Amino acid sequence: MTCLRILIFLGCCFGLANSHAAMFQVDSAGSTAYFEVGYFGSGLVKGALAHITGSVEFDDASKSGVADISFDMNTVEAGRGFINNFIKSAQIFDTATYPTMRFHSRLFEFQDEQLVAVKGNLSLHGVTRAILMEVKRFACGDSIVAGEARHQCIGNFQTTILRSQFGMSSFSSVVNDEVKIAVELTLDRQQP
Repeated sequence: MTCLRILIFLGCCFGLANSHAAMFQVDSAGSTAYFEVGYFGSGLVKGALAHITGSVEFDDASKSGVADISFDMNTVEAGRGFINNFIKSAQIFDTATYPTMRFHSRLFEFQDEQLVAVKGNLSLHGVTRAILMEVKRFACGDSIVAGEARHQCIGNFQTTILRSQFGMSSFSSVVNDEVKIAVELTLDRQQP
């Protein structure tokens, strides 16, 4: 069964170059990443990353694609200036040294006709690890945005990471290791 999955995956990847894949760009204005992490056992810090860029190449017929998404860590917003500065500091994200978080994937998983997961590599804080982004919702269609006709895909993706696996273990006695991440992406189809 595993060999069959690998063969299907390789066939999709190599077939992508000859297929009719559509190229999408991230609509930064319609995309946001959210995170939440607990502290002191009962507190919760919630924040957002407001600037997301990147592209997704997607072939609906072969159920394959490539995603390359970047998150500007300097746009972190957690509600208060001093918290934002602390999160950006060398003690947490160290955005001066690592200004970008990146997700790259070549493996889209489907159940019947529905996209259910995207497996890829997350690079954060100088460390790259494999993660699974669970798809909560994903749909494509035509829409009118600011009087302009567009073909868009909109999706909600979720994952949980451990801070310690990305070299962020400061304050482990008071800040939880587990960080929940939710990404809302709006993708605009590019003209060939």
